[in-house]
Amino acid sequence: MRTAVITGSLDGGMMALSDVLFGFQPAAVAEHYGDDSDAVLDDIVERVRPRGQMRRSRRSIWPQFSRSITSGARFLLQFPDADAFYAWAEGIDRDAATRSTLPVMISKQVSGLGFALSCDFLKELGFSNYGKPDVHIRKILAGLGLTSTVDDDPAVFDAVCAFADAAGHSAYHVDKLMWLVGSGNFYWHPDIGHVRTDRDAFVASQAHLFAGNA
Repeated sequence: MRTAVITGSLDGGMMALSDVLFGFQPAAVAEHYGDDSDAVLDDIVERVRPRGQMRRSRRSIWPQFSRSITSGARFLLQFPDADAFYAWAEGIDRDAATRSTLPVMISKQVSGLGFALSCDFLKELGFSNYGKPDVHIRKILAGLGLTSTVDDDPAVFDAVCAFADAAGHSAYHVDKLMWLVGSGNFYWHPDIGHVRTDRDAFVASQAHLFAGNA
């Protein structure tokens, strides 16, 4: 939702920020702005001119987004290139025992991501062992008795991985299927688009298959 708010206010979407962010080069962003997320936001307002109201309070969307930019640039500085990042991430992902520590490390260094969004970040980069413990996945797994409604994100992540292993599919596969059941948003399909779904009815119809497995 927050991404949609940001991109929806920019002519040309995220690419409108390319000039301010030096062609999305993290080293250049870090060198120019350092930790000054306010300066990032000032330049976005002056040079990009987003539509709509621009709230500047600390918890508002644009200030949070600007902090993500500066902290994200600093995080990426430790890697000389994309191959170095992938090598680092793959080394952690390779071992199931350490896999969940990767989104933890990213979330601690990049402001605004958190564990769930760090999983989403990795998933969209092609790391198929990562599913995002979002509201739909949480509701489905809890409804099936595989997690508790009070479990934290890493516990839900572990449940997604266990579910995927048992099904013989990747966590990415499980993530997408559960998300489609919950949202009905076939955003990549040119004909289907958005369909009406009933997540709770689906869970109720399948819960008997998992009785005793919680």
